[in-house]
Amino acid sequence: MSHVHIAKLLKNAKIFFLLITCHNF
Repeated sequence: MSHVHIAKLLKNAKIFFLLITCHNF
């Protein structure tokens, strides 16, 4: 895996986590 791919996955996971958190509250 390249560094860019990992960074992109982390960014997507962060956005996904924020969306779930916002929906929970």
